[in-house]
Amino acid sequence: MDRGISLMIEKLESLEVIIAHHDKIMSEMNEVIVSQWKKIDAFEKKLMELHEDINSMNGVQELRDQRPPHY
Repeated sequence: MDRGISLMIEKLESLEVIIAHHDKIMSEMNEVIVSQWKKIDAFEKKLMELHEDINSMNGVQELRDQRPPHY
């Protein structure tokens, strides 16, 4: 019986080590995901700014392409 308890304690300790390792990995992965979302948000903001710049340039180009009223 003593051997059985000892074996169960070893298995429990092994599981605790595995769980601790998984917790650490999940925490690290969460940090990576948060960092990536911040970058994605920054890229989306920059993309919108560039899109607005392009749209404003299209308006200027359309004005350049129009003939002045005295033609």
